[in-house]
Amino acid sequence: MPDPATPITDANGEWFELRATADVDLNGLQVGTTALSRILVPASGTCVPLASGGLAVFARSATNNGLPAEVPLVGTFGSSPNSVSLTNGASSFQIGIDGANLDTATWEVTATPGRSFMIDSDGTQCVVPTGVPEYSMGNTGTPGAANSPPECP
Repeated sequence: MPDPATPITDANGEWFELRATADVDLNGLQVGTTALSRILVPASGTCVPLASGGLAVFARSATNNGLPAEVPLVGTFGSSPNSVSLTNGASSFQIGIDGANLDTATWEVTATPGRSFMIDSDGTQCVVPTGVPEYSMGNTGTPGAANSPPECP
């Protein structure tokens, strides 16, 4: 969700989620736009497990005022140092560990205010289709839950 709907600002309403394709420990997870600059989960400490198929939601702000209360945040990406913001225009961001890129999400269109992007089962990306319910204050998407509908049009 690079561009939440007004009255939620980008600084308080941006989020993204990861889906694990295998059991993983999120310790050391990093994010960045051109380089892996922000540590999402410190490398030391107790294990932060994410089971295969599980979803982890990260918000730009720990006080995200757009996500439903039942969606737990695993980490934030907007506080200093090395804060990251999601660009409303064509852009991308990377996820990695120890400086090694694990995956890159790219969007080639300008974000639609209040509508998140989604990636379906065959890797097709789209703005969430019509029919996906609003989760908060004019914002549409499925943070922390399976995509519904599961496929892009």
